[in-house]
Amino acid sequence: MSAIITHPTRKFRIGATLLPDPAPDATPEDAIKLYHATYPHIAFCTLENVGVEGDALIFEVRKPPAQTKGADPSGTLEALLDAWVDDSSLVERGFEGAAGQLAAFAERRLQQPSAAIDPWLIPLA
Repeated sequence: MSAIITHPTRKFRIGATLLPDPAPDATPEDAIKLYHATYPHIAFCTLENVGVEGDALIFEVRKPPAQTKGADPSGTLEALLDAWVDDSSLVERGFEGAAGQLAAFAERRLQQPSAAIDPWLIPLA
């Protein structure tokens, strides 16, 4: 019996999209640069070797962390819930009990603009 040696093919995962390797002889960093014209958002991304899936060597394209430039962390969900529980002005405005507090909280949240959807959460077709 003879052994068969096969080389795994490289693939790049961008979000939910799996892209074939455009240049198998190049380094992974050089190969992903060929996709910059089609996917310009990967210009500042990093590659992470995820491992082998089936017969393919998978590289995950990771976007850099968001830079907040000193943004106030009080907009987190925990801070909003703490403010909701501690808001004593709700009783003064007639919002008593848990249902009233929830209604007042929802009223405040609806007045704020909604956050933009992260395009990385939408799979590319």
